[in-house]
Amino acid sequence: MIKLDDIQIFVYTARLGTINGAAKSLGIPPSTVSRAITRLEKEIDLQLLRRTTHGVMMTDVGRDYYEQCEAALDQIRAAHEMLPAHRTKPRGTIRLAVTTAFAREVLTPVLKPFVEQYPEIRL
Repeated sequence: MIKLDDIQIFVYTARLGTINGAAKSLGIPPSTVSRAITRLEKEIDLQLLRRTTHGVMMTDVGRDYYEQCEAALDQIRAAHEMLPAHRTKPRGTIRLAVTTAFAREVLTPVLKPFVEQYPEIRL
């Protein structure tokens, strides 16, 4: 089964041209990058990158695969970034530490309408 993480690692490596550069960019060891690419190539049964002492070069199929994967990852990122826009209602917990007199005189009159307006907020 192809892992999305392996595809992301391949895309970073192809873009940067080195396993070490991709590892540094992703904050993971170079050996993890190398294993992910090897796993991906084994899964699809095609060589995507040619490893050299100076870095990596994409094969023809690697270049085509890279372009498709990069576009797909961009779409996934865009889909993920639009999610917060659908969270229009505030939610969560609010903790207040006030005196009894302040709570009675100031907060009580405004809390009931506030709680009605924002039912997903717990006080």
